[in-house]
Order: sequence, then structure tokens, then C-alpha cells
Amino acid sequence: MQKDPDVINIIVDETEETEAIEDIKKENKSAVFLVVLKNILCAIADFFRGLFKDISPSFIKISSMICAGIIFVALGLGFIIPKSDSALSSSLENLRETDTSYLNAKGEYDSISKEILSLTKELETKQENMNNMDKTQDSLDKIIQENDSLSKEKETLQNEINSKQRTLDNLEKSTSTEKSSIMWSSGTYKVGKNIAEGKYTVTGTGSIVIANSGNARVNTRLKSDGASYTLLDGDTIKIDGSAKFIPE
Repeated sequence: MQKDPDVINIIVDETEETEAIEDIKKENKSAVFLVVLKNILCAIADFFRGLFKDISPSFIKISSMICAGIIFVALGLGFIIPKSDSALSSSLENLRETDTSYLNAKGEYDSISKEILSLTKELETKQENMNNMDKTQDSLDKIIQENDSLSKEKETLQNEINSKQRTLDNLEKSTSTEKSSIMWSSGTYKVGKNIAEGKYTVTGTGSIVIANSGNARVNTRLKSDGASYTLLDGDTIKIDGSAKFIPE
């Protein structure tokens, strides 16, 4: 994770300003040291002035000039090297403002870092969900393929069922025809009473007479391979032998 460049600059500026404070402290220490040194030299000059009061005025004059020179040098250094209190206060105030800015920037940086961490976790969660969805999609594809295969098998089975159903229907029709066929031996029978009117295939041996109101419409020999006759309501059928009536 990369840090914000502004935050990095603030950290660098803080380091530089800290070094500046240390330099100012060192300069103040130097100034204090020079003042103390000045006072010490003056005290030493006074001491020697009292000690050598009987010495020639020329020596005293020279010694005084040396001490004065040292004092002036010390004073000059004191004015040149140390900074004023107002300058120091201003520098310290600037450092405090910089420190406040740094703390604010650091707080903002920490907040952004937490937000980035939260977003990263959310992204990982979404990625995991996507992976699970991909797995689910793969499972769904397999289910669809299996369903297609089962549909084809179902279609094949349905075709087999339809074929067998047609065979069964034919068998039932044949059985129904067999059951509805009528076997008669020699005798006289009435259409509408002994048999329903309709078209029949008649097989058998002997002869058959079909009449209505005394008028014979059919008077013929029965055949083993059968013949087709239409029976009307009220017809009289006379069998001499045996006959089988199969509805058409």
C-alpha cells in the first residue's frame, strides 16, 4: 500500500523543523556560553587589576584594553549569533502549527488506511461470492446437460410407450372384435332383437337368408373366407348350418 505523498512531505518537514529547533537550542547555548565567558573574563581582569595595582600604568592600560576587546568581541558575538525571543517564539509557533497539521494529516491518513482496509475486505468478500457463483453456474450447467439427456431418454421412452400403446390398442380392438362377434347355428334370428343393425362380415358353412317383410334380399351359401352384409332393423336372418357375424 503506498502512502499519501502529502503525508510523507509533512513527515519530512517535521524532521527538518525538529533539526531546526535543535540548531536553535545549540545557538542559544553558544550565546549563553559567551555571556558567561565574558563575565568570567571581566572578573579575571578585575582580579588581576587589584593584584597588580602597584604595576606600571602601561601594563594596566594594556590589560584593560585586552579585556575591553574581549568584552566587545563577546558582545558582538552575543548580538550576532543568538536570535531574538520574538523570532524564537515565532519559530516555535510555526512548529506548533506544523505539528498540528501533521497530526491532522496523520489522522486523515489513518482514517483513509482503515477505509482502504475495509474496502479490501469487501472486495475479497465479493470475489469469494463471484467464485461461489461460478461454481454454482458450473453445477447449473451440469444439471442442464443432465436434464437434456433425461429429456432425450424421456422422448425415446415415450416413443416406445406410444408404439406399445398402438400395439395394445390393436390387440384390444382385435379382442373386442372377437368378443363382439356372434356365432349362430341353424335357426331364425331378428335384427334389432338378437343382433344390432350394421355392417358385418359373415363366415361359416351352410346357407343364409336375409329377408324383410317376407322379401328375401340375400339367399346364398356361406363362405369360409366370409362375405360382407348390411343388416337393417327388422330384418329376419335364417341360418341353415353355422355362421359367424363379425362387425366391421
